[in-house]
Amino acid sequence: GEVYFALPGAGVIEVSADLAHTKMIDTPEAMKDTNLHNAGIWYEDNGTPYLVFPGNEVGKVFTTTLDGKLVSTLDAPTADTEFGEAAVKQYFDEGGAFVPTDVAKLGKVYYITTGYSKLDYVLTATVGPDAATVAWNTLAFGGRGTAPGQFGTGHGITVSADGKQITVADRPNAEIDRFTPAGKYVDTVALPGGSLACDIDYTEGLAIVGCLDGPDKSKGAPIYILKDDAIVSTLMPKDDLGLQDFVHVHNATMAKVGDKLY
Repeated sequence: GEVYFALPGAGVIEVSADLAHTKMIDTPEAMKDTNLHNAGIWYEDNGTPYLVFPGNEVGKVFTTTLDGKLVSTLDAPTADTEFGEAAVKQYFDEGGAFVPTDVAKLGKVYYITTGYSKLDYVLTATVGPDAATVAWNTLAFGGRGTAPGQFGTGHGITVSADGKQITVADRPNAEIDRFTPAGKYVDTVALPGGSLACDIDYTEGLAIVGCLDGPDKSKGAPIYILKDDAIVSTLMPKDDLGLQDFVHVHNATMAKVGDKLY
């Protein structure tokens, strides 16, 4: 029930399951002094939990234990890395930057968005036993564009509530795109035009979307709550909660504490 995130210079922070306390996690210097653009938690078959962080500034994906021990580091692809998409292979052959913005794990695979680069594909890597090894594999899908299954900026990535699909928040296109684990485009959930959808999370039969901005830029960013792909509530932190400094919402997670959702 704990929630984890990271701040440059501070490191990983744990929020207690009752939301009453925070705790600083001893964080390796390689992670502490850079921006970790999102955070994910996943569990081995035996229940062992791990955290995964995309380092967008350093072009690496870090996997740690809950107490901050660095288990593995996935470095940027090189010219020798094989991908099934010729455009991806060419991009790294020509020295293109690896800029991971989020990571989701389904089965034994990491799915990694790269929307802060011209690449804008979802890349994948295989996660070995105990997360000790993470290695690139050939599957890549998406790419920058306006066709179905392409991204304006593939930003946040999350496994669907049923555990069967990969969902990507496409920020400038105000939508959530859904794919099979094999990278086949399934469909799109459209959000109000002008909404810059950053991330999505699922719990209790609901989905929550945090946005960088909304249709009315003077009001700051909305938080949308969806049920069955339809918006059932819109939360405006400035107007509804009086939080005048909450201009942009970058990532999203939803947790249940008692009988309330946070």
